Amino acid sequence: ATPPDTPPTPAPEVNPYVVPDTAPEPFSVELTRTTASKGWGWAIDEMDGPTFFVDGVSSVAGSPVDKYNLTAPSGRRIQQGDYIVGISDSADGSAKPHDVLDKSLRMTVTVQRPITFTANVEMKQSAQLGLKVKYSQKGACLWIEEVEDGGAAQAQAPMLRPGDRI
Repeated sequence: ATPPDTPPTPAPEVNPYVVPDTAPEPFSVELTRTTASKGWGWAIDEMDGPTFFVDGVSSVAGSPVDKYNLTAPSGRRIQQGDYIVGISDSADGSAKPHDVLDKSLRMTVTVQRPITFTANVEMKQSAQLGLKVKYSQKGACLWIEEVEDGGAAQAQAPMLRPGDRI
């Protein structure tokens, strides 16, 4: 007699309300363009200070990001929601990140995927949310500048902190 087939073990469920302990591994990307007047092929905002947030990736064929994404493995493509956590040019690397973005023809960027989680805040009639947020006119999300004491966000979503995006 043969033993019955054992069903495969299901994958463990991921709880979206728990913030993961570690961030995905960052990766480096080399981008090149022919002239500084051409864009890189993304929309970014600088609300995070030293990092840049990718608000969107252009579908314009031939942009540096498009060329890179066409040949990159799926898990290493630049995408909306990524952070650019490092920028250097091909010269001596001493240029300021914003100058590299504006003026360089070649640069290496370090891309960091975000840590994602879900936080629900149920608002009562007279409750204050308790978040100070900033936003970019071209952006697709809000940036948390401050979690205020006594607000619904602090009480119900203690994992939220300044620098998070919603």
